[in-house]
Amino acid sequence: ARVVNYLKTEGLLKNTMVIITGDHGEEFMENGNWGHNSEFTEQQIRVPLILWIPGESPQEIKHMTSHLDIPATLLPRLGVRNGASTYSLGNDLLGPTKRQHTLISGWARVAYVNEEIKAIFPISNRSMNRSYFPTKDDRPLTRETSLWSRKRGRMFEIFHNLRAFFQTKDQP
Repeated sequence: ARVVNYLKTEGLLKNTMVIITGDHGEEFMENGNWGHNSEFTEQQIRVPLILWIPGESPQEIKHMTSHLDIPATLLPRLGVRNGASTYSLGNDLLGPTKRQHTLISGWARVAYVNEEIKAIFPISNRSMNRSYFPTKDDRPLTRETSLWSRKRGRMFEIFHNLRAFFQTKDQP
């Protein structure tokens, strides 16, 4: 509140974008876990996101979003002309494209999340974690085989596309 009040008082808010968010949620035993980065439950992966963008009308976004969408939303409004796909896997939060899925990672696992399922995988073969597939709202998936088989190809395509943002020591 102090920062926003200062921006208002100094007349800077009309030319300043403000972002308020967090990097993770907290679970308080809703699903048997305490804290964060232990599971991909809704309590741990959902965070608030408030954007103040001068000239934009207030709105509430109900569809799935990701922190990946922040650069794709802000950079064009700061004058970046090349398409968001050259620097982000995100969508403009205020544009017409709605996110169909997102990727979330922890220290030992990565999850593909869409409106139906979460597909959770260990990052390395040495990990003791196993793959599992709950519903988006953390219930056991009763139709695991058929639902996962429909989504598997898209998820592996996404993982492959992430390589565009990975650099090795030999690359500039």
